[in-house]
Amino acid sequence: MAKKNRRNTGWAHTKKYPHKNHPATYRRRGNDEIDYITFTHSDEVQLPNKKKVKTIPLSDNVSKQEREDNKRKGLKQGENKSYAFPKVFRGKRSALHSETKDFSLTKEDKKLVDKLFNE
Repeated sequence: MAKKNRRNTGWAHTKKYPHKNHPATYRRRGNDEIDYITFTHSDEVQLPNKKKVKTIPLSDNVSKQEREDNKRKGLKQGENKSYAFPKVFRGKRSALHSETKDFSLTKEDKKLVDKLFNE
């Protein structure tokens, strides 16, 4: 029987929670258990229970394509930035869609996200 190749970290879109189709980065905890952080373009997010949550600003956009478009348009780094949801969610890998390579973090943002995962 062939061994299934599983990644320990990666990017995917969310299926439902906290918002549908937002980019998320995950870290595998166990066989099917993951921790994940979601990203948005809003500085404040309203949850399904009507509660508003302030998000954490990043230094740049998490989308590789949008970063390239911003450079082409002459926008400075951080003018069209993403925001990280301040909570680490725990769930099954099936809570996210399939793997995508459309997103990445800058070095400064990677430190911030690592800090969020380690809290």
